[in-house]
Amino acid sequence: MFHGSHGGMPQVLPVGLREAAAQVPQTMARSPGHHQEWLLACKGQGTAVSNFSYSGPLTETVLLGVLAQRAPGRRLQWDAANLQVRNMPELNPFVHKEYRAGWTL
Repeated sequence: MFHGSHGGMPQVLPVGLREAAAQVPQTMARSPGHHQEWLLACKGQGTAVSNFSYSGPLTETVLLGVLAQRAPGRRLQWDAANLQVRNMPELNPFVHKEYRAGWTL
């Protein structure tokens, strides 16, 4: 399966599986579109599917995959509460950076 930007227009491959995929019942409400969904959420009319409670952990997971590429064949022990790798402290500089004086978050 693949899709365009923001999950739009998903397609099933190979083509022979499309009929079977069409038989799967819909269990989630369909989005009116990424931007419309966001505007409605800003107006208090629902919650965007890409809200921070979902997108934050997803982003953390994806970035951990990128970090893991710096330690091929090794398992990272991630401390989510402290945002650091427990068993490979040499990777932690890639998680946080020291900001110059006057440029902090």
